[in-house]
Amino acid sequence: MRRRKLEFLISVTIHFLSLMISGICSFTILYLWGKFVRAFLAQNLFTDIVLPYLIAGFFMMLVTLHDEQYSIRKTSFRYCLRKSFRSAVVLAGAWAVMLLIEKNAVTESRYLFIFTIAFYFVFLTFSLYFSQKALRQAFYKTKSATFAAILTSCERAPEITALLKKDWSVKLVGLILFEDEKTGEPQPREIDHIPVIGSAEDLISWIRVHAIDELFVVGDSGQLDASMPAVSECIKMGIDVQMNIPQVEHAMEKISVTEHRYTPRLDKRLTYIGSVPFFILEEPQMRLRYVFLKRFFDILGSLVGCAIAGIFYIIFGIAIKLESSGPVIFSQERIGKNGRTFRMYKFQSMYQDAEERKQELLEQNEMEGGKMFKIRDDPRITRVGRFIRKYSIDEFPQFVNVLKGDMSLVGTRPPTPDEFRQYDSYHKRRLSMKPGITGMWQVSGRSDIKDFEEVVKLDCEYIDNWSLSLDLKIILKTIVQVFRHKGAQ
Repeated sequence: MRRRKLEFLISVTIHFLSLMISGICSFTILYLWGKFVRAFLAQNLFTDIVLPYLIAGFFMMLVTLHDEQYSIRKTSFRYCLRKSFRSAVVLAGAWAVMLLIEKNAVTESRYLFIFTIAFYFVFLTFSLYFSQKALRQAFYKTKSATFAAILTSCERAPEITALLKKDWSVKLVGLILFEDEKTGEPQPREIDHIPVIGSAEDLISWIRVHAIDELFVVGDSGQLDASMPAVSECIKMGIDVQMNIPQVEHAMEKISVTEHRYTPRLDKRLTYIGSVPFFILEEPQMRLRYVFLKRFFDILGSLVGCAIAGIFYIIFGIAIKLESSGPVIFSQERIGKNGRTFRMYKFQSMYQDAEERKQELLEQNEMEGGKMFKIRDDPRITRVGRFIRKYSIDEFPQFVNVLKGDMSLVGTRPPTPDEFRQYDSYHKRRLSMKPGITGMWQVSGRSDIKDFEEVVKLDCEYIDNWSLSLDLKIILKTIVQVFRHKGAQ
């Protein structure tokens, strides 16, 4: 917690100083260069120029420093360039909007705008890069660092010290080792250049006379039980204590999530229900605001899609009805998020007896494993069906499913109940998000992919790396493929 507060304060300071320095430098250079028009110099510079700039800078920091994006860690210069470019773009956009709303005379001296944004980008890039480098190399040597001690076994000491040395805000001042009754060997004087103070019995007497902010306790269940009196004394002295959970470590060693070609991302966190601690293993979770944004764009897109679907109903409805005795819009039970069932809508593109004839065609299935059905030149498809499938027109009624909330614009394709019953455990992961009209594997050459395991891999990659920008990218690729008549069979 203390480190996060420091990181936030340092990041805000770096951004604010970059704002101030870039503004002052650009104004001074342009003033000496004589680039300011008389109307610009005659206005109230603070209210008309400085204040909108500061408000835009504050907005930029809100956008770019949320969700702990202010964390300080070892990063490349290229990463700092990308981060600074994003901040400069947001700053330029916010500042430009404010100036246009005010109809400010600064537009007559646009050199100030361009120079300030350029200076800001340069100053912020170098400030981010050299500040994180300096903090990692020097902060732990100062009195502002978190002075930490470690209570652990001789066997685990190198692992724990290596982990904590990655934290730029921590200074390791001593190691206290649990006694190893099995070996009976004397304790080393130091491990990984950290002095060994003594055994667990010496912990309290040593802490009482030394500067310690935090104690890390890492051991097995028996060792942790034995350390409880010392932990209690540390808490009484106001020293923060962090302890490992052996049961969780043991569980993580036993749990295997790697299947076939893909190892899914797994978020791990500790929470409490009442006073009972729970260790949670879950797939990466979307933040609530992104859930709302995704749903907002789903509703917006589905309203447009439903309007287009209505037009297609009028255009192709009669032709579909003449060639097939069934309804114009075909509904079928599909499996949605985490196994929920729903009715999915499509324009009828097959003959009425298509489901019965499917059994006769199973041997021609081109998808390996039989967990998804697909054949080239499917004889069940009508002539009108071939045309509307060629342009993916048959999919448009699914915008109704999106509007109802059963589906999303982008997601994974929903299986039929028969296909779902053949799934292995890890296959169900592809259903951990709402199914979509289009998705990752559809824009990755859906006609060329014959292996269901590859479909699962692509779907899981989408789930683990989801973002609004990825959705937009998939939608744009889908539109391109539809107009190229590529991918649909």
